[in-house]
Amino acid sequence: MIQKVIDYLSAGHAGILSRLDTLLRIPSVSTDPAFAPHMREARAFLLARLREMGLANVRELDGGGEPAVFGEWLGAPGKPTVLIYGHYDVQPAEPGDLWRTPPFEPTHEDGRIYARGASDVKGSTTIAMEVVAAFLAVSGSCPVNVKVFLEGEEETGSPTLKTIIKRHRELLSVDAALSADGGRASAAFPTINTGARGSGQLEFRLRTADKDLHSGRYGGCVRNALHEMASLVASLHRPDGTVAVPGFYAGACEPNAREKAETAAFPFEVNAFFDEIGASRHGEPGYSVREQITLRPALDVNGMWGGYTGLGGKTIVPHTASAKNHRAHCRRADFRAGIERRRAASA
Repeated sequence: MIQKVIDYLSAGHAGILSRLDTLLRIPSVSTDPAFAPHMREARAFLLARLREMGLANVRELDGGGEPAVFGEWLGAPGKPTVLIYGHYDVQPAEPGDLWRTPPFEPTHEDGRIYARGASDVKGSTTIAMEVVAAFLAVSGSCPVNVKVFLEGEEETGSPTLKTIIKRHRELLSVDAALSADGGRASAAFPTINTGARGSGQLEFRLRTADKDLHSGRYGGCVRNALHEMASLVASLHRPDGTVAVPGFYAGACEPNAREKAETAAFPFEVNAFFDEIGASRHGEPGYSVREQITLRPALDVNGMWGGYTGLGGKTIVPHTASAKNHRAHCRRADFRAGIERRRAASA
C-alpha cells in the first residue's frame, strides 16, 4: 500500500506543486491587519482543498482572532486518532530589497522553491495534506484516524489558540499530534522530531527623555536611548557566548553521558553546517554544536529599533529604543536508527 501511495504522489507531483504555488501566492501575513482579506483567501483555499481530499466536518474554528481551518477523516474505528498541525499564516516579507525574487511569486530553481512561506510552513503543510489525500485516493482510507488543524496566528504567537482549544476541546481530542511546522535536522539523514525547545518572548522599551532631542544642542550631555539599548542587549551575554542573565540556567538539565553520546552519533559536519549559512561558530562553551542547538537553552535578540532610520540623516538624540527577545528552553534529544527523538525538558 505504501508503494502505491508513493507512486500516486509521484504521478501527481505537478499538480501538488501547482496547488502549493497557488497557496504561496496568497500573502497571508497575520501580523498586519491590512492583509486580512488575504488571510480569508488562504482559509477559503484550504477549506476547499480539505473538502476535495474527502475530509468531513470541514470548517473554521474561531477563537476571536484569525480562525483555524479544520477537517477530519474518522473511518478507522479502533485505531488511534492523529492531529496534523500546521499554519497558513506567514511572516512579513520585509525587507523587500533583500529578496532576489518576488516573495509572493514562487520561483523554482534547482529543485527549490523560493517564496515567503515555502518552508515555514506552507510547503510542509502541503506535504502532510497531500499524503492524506493520496491514501484516501488510493485506498479510500488511512491507516489511522486523521484530524487536520491549520491555525492562522502562529507567526503572531497564537494569541487565540487557547480559546479555540477550549471552545472545541472535544472536536480536537486526539491520541497524538504531528506538527508539520519544523525543519529537518539533516537533508540526507531521515529524522523525526518528537520534542522541541520551548520558547518565551519578551519585548522591552526604554526611554531617556520626553522627546527626541537635537544632537547639536544636547549631544554629549544626555543619554542616547539607542546607546543604552545597545549596552543593555550586549550585557545579556558574556564574550564567550554564555548567557549572563542571573538565574537563566537555573533548572536547565545538564546532558548526561548517554545523551552526549547519542547526540554525537548523529551524522553532522560542523564546518559544512556553518559554511552553508555563511556564519562563524559562537555560543555556550563546553558543548558541541549539536548539544547547543538541541540540549541547551539559548537567548537571542530578534530585533532592535529606534531613532531615525529613513533616507539621509536626521540630527537627533533618540529618546526611545525597543528590542524583541527570544528564549529557547532546553530539550532532551536521543538519536537512534536514523530517528531524532527529542524529549522536552523544562529550563
